[in-house]
Amino acid sequence: DYEEIVLKCGPGPTIRWINEVFVRLDKTLAQARGMTKVETFNNFVLVYTSRQQHAETCVACALSVLDSTQHVQRPDGQQTTLKLGMSSGEVTAGVIGSRSPRYSIFGDTVNTASRMASSTTPSTCATPFIHFTLATRKLVGRQLEEKLRKDYGLRIAQSQGRNVKGKGWMETYLLHAQDVAGGHCEGAPTSVVDDGLGSYAMPDQLGSSHN
Repeated sequence: DYEEIVLKCGPGPTIRWINEVFVRLDKTLAQARGMTKVETFNNFVLVYTSRQQHAETCVACALSVLDSTQHVQRPDGQQTTLKLGMSSGEVTAGVIGSRSPRYSIFGDTVNTASRMASSTTPSTCATPFIHFTLATRKLVGRQLEEKLRKDYGLRIAQSQGRNVKGKGWMETYLLHAQDVAGGHCEGAPTSVVDDGLGSYAMPDQLGSSHN
């Protein structure tokens, strides 16, 4: 993962790697309608959308991000993987500070999206996994679910419930390839990412990413 790469390969190669991933991610977001990148920090990216069809928007964006980074290698020669997490709900936006002020988004939805990504296993373009909450699951309608199944070979699996740090026991869901088994979502048949980047989404739907 990110910390291991820094220690193993040094800060220079790590920064060049992270930059390449972020540049590709920025290009993807620029082409994604309704998605906004709020901030990056180390190997973390926070994005959101307030579009009415935000669940569909965020899922499509996450899959595009995986596609755009599939050929990026880590400094140690391994394939870059991403952590993808999503949550839906209310957020508050604002500019914080007077010196070097920054715009950001705050709220439990942001924190929960982060937990969805951090509690999942590595994802690649060939084996996509998106970990999300019950609030997001309720917004993924039958039409979108059927489209994901037919066009992308993806299905949604419900976990048996899991203890999420700072949140307690939660019912979560995993969007993954139909022919993939395994993963690490504590109760789900498969799960999501680490190592390269990671992504969450939604306010209404929030998104973010980790290496």
